Amino acid sequence: MKKIIYIIIETVRRELDSKIILALKAKENNFDVAITKKSRLFGVLKYLKSGIIFLKSFGPRYNKILDNVKKNGHVLTGIDEEGLQSTNDEQLVGSMRFSKYVYKELKILFTWGSRSGKIYRKYLKKNKLDINKIIESGSPRVDILKERYNKIFRIKDKSIFPYQNKKFILITTQFQRYNQSDNIFRSFDKKNFNNYLKKKYKNSRFSKGKHFKEEIRRYSGKFDHQRENFLKYDQMYSILCNKFPKETFLIVPHPGEGLKYYEELEKKYKNLSIVTENSNLNKWIMSSKFLISCNCTTTIEARILNVPNINYIPYKDVLAEYKLTKSSSLNMRKIFNLVNFIQNKKYVKFKLPKDNQKNIKQNLANFSNNYSVDIIVKNLKTIKINYKNFNNKNEGHLLFFYLFIKSKLHSFIGFFNRELFKNQLNKRKGLNLRDINKRLDEIQLVLYKKKKYRFTQKFYGIFNLEKV
Repeated sequence: MKKIIYIIIETVRRELDSKIILALKAKENNFDVAITKKSRLFGVLKYLKSGIIFLKSFGPRYNKILDNVKKNGHVLTGIDEEGLQSTNDEQLVGSMRFSKYVYKELKILFTWGSRSGKIYRKYLKKNKLDINKIIESGSPRVDILKERYNKIFRIKDKSIFPYQNKKFILITTQFQRYNQSDNIFRSFDKKNFNNYLKKKYKNSRFSKGKHFKEEIRRYSGKFDHQRENFLKYDQMYSILCNKFPKETFLIVPHPGEGLKYYEELEKKYKNLSIVTENSNLNKWIMSSKFLISCNCTTTIEARILNVPNINYIPYKDVLAEYKLTKSSSLNMRKIFNLVNFIQNKKYVKFKLPKDNQKNIKQNLANFSNNYSVDIIVKNLKTIKINYKNFNNKNEGHLLFFYLFIKSKLHSFIGFFNRELFKNQLNKRKGLNLRDINKRLDEIQLVLYKKKKYRFTQKFYGIFNLEKV
């Protein structure tokens, strides 16, 4: 019987392209494949053919679905989509990003690199858990930046993508903790955050008490770091736009940020525009003169794409700053240096120190030669399925309609939690049949010169990849 893989996606802009590449690779290796959201998948496990569920994280939030997964013959594997940041932090492994109960049910845990693999193994040994499930594969999100796949971001049609020939300076932001999705500039409230943690994990086996204090300290530090740098960036926009009126500055805000502030900036400066398009950032990075960002993984993407990048962090807090981001960038804290970089066009002869590559390779297993999708699919072939659900006996129009109504009811209830609703809406924006088939077609025409596959939807929100 042909195995099926259910690939979970959270943030469309961040993950869709890499998950499509993984799906295509699996399909070409005789797997059936579906892409979906975890909220759509876990409610219908009993209706679906037993298969491999490819998770995007391993936190305590999954504890409550483990019995349902096993009961219906499904098995778990996956990679932490935020593993570049979180699993390179020893304190986060075993906390909010990792549950040992979920790990016990995993067949394989794929990691971004040897460093995260080392940290996982240290924690697993301490808790007497099996270390042999760890495979240092690298991430498909790195694959798509490399030679085999990065051509999917080279868009030559100006009617589709008007920004060609390195005509703009790109700025990506990551201030979502401070500049909220409803555009309320927040202040950090220790008591409220503590209550939030307790409420979020009240039904999980998340360690009671001991991690809360550390989590609050950590969040508070990162919040202050984002707030202070947000204010410094506000000054930066004014200085750069006025100093370089002939330059075009494009800002891509983080999906979790409010847009009102940036819309006001756009009105204020004629040479500044915001990008709200919900597509992968890589095409913007590849077409830019250079990238400016603040403690953001987009610098790593730029590094692999060989695009000059500045990690501009005017407000310093070493504990809140990512080491890999620093290794992948030219780091600056003074606006004078940034102005000088543009004024003297230093981005033309931009080079990073070779010493930085060692750290990058430790964090990214597929930085050089290997492709993670090859390694992942090869190892997924070794997973055995104890089939309990053999086919979709219950699929049909009535069930589809029931799941559709259930989803809309869930969204309606969530609507009243405005902050959460907008955040989730931004994350899943573009995950519908029309949009994912549109992106699939674009990718196929580049890779195959023709359309070999298409997504279909038998269950609401679950998109199966099938031959044309």
